[in-house]
Amino acid sequence: MSRISTFEKAVIEQPINKVCLLLVCNGHLILLVRKHAADNSVSIEPPGGKIDRKPCGEVETPQEALIREAQEELGIRISPGHLMALENHPYTGKPVAYYSCEHVDGEPYNKANGEHLGVLALDIREISSYEDLEAMALAGAQEITDICSIEFRVPKDAVMSHIEEPAVGRRQIAEENLGASPNPA
Repeated sequence: MSRISTFEKAVIEQPINKVCLLLVCNGHLILLVRKHAADNSVSIEPPGGKIDRKPCGEVETPQEALIREAQEELGIRISPGHLMALENHPYTGKPVAYYSCEHVDGEPYNKANGEHLGVLALDIREISSYEDLEAMALAGAQEITDICSIEFRVPKDAVMSHIEEPAVGRRQIAEENLGASPNPA
């Protein structure tokens, strides 16, 4: 009999309703600058969105939602990878799952132009710490918008593991960090 970790228990008890991609494309971490219509605030966060219902009434899997969101927001094809982090959304309190994803095809661009102010492609060779990542992202966002107050919503441990480690080691890192199977059904 296997022991269920706290992380696995949280995933089972609180169904995920939003997924985000931790994506490195051609040596660049891809993040979005989003403007939130409700309060005109701006945030920097990984691409992603809500898990939708299919026309048949079934709910998408997290992997299906990742593939759809990558196409809708960035115009690219990805291969969903492993679950890297589970955090509560800062406003809704609902769980958000962060998955490592591999770029398959296409050049990322701001396909969902009305929803986002822009796409940031940050060179991972220039990121030596989370603080560097945040500073680079904020500087990039300030080139896109004149709004001074920008919230940085990127999970520290998951994103740093994703950009620092080679792809072959990501599964092991996810399992060690989360104590869970990285691809829950």
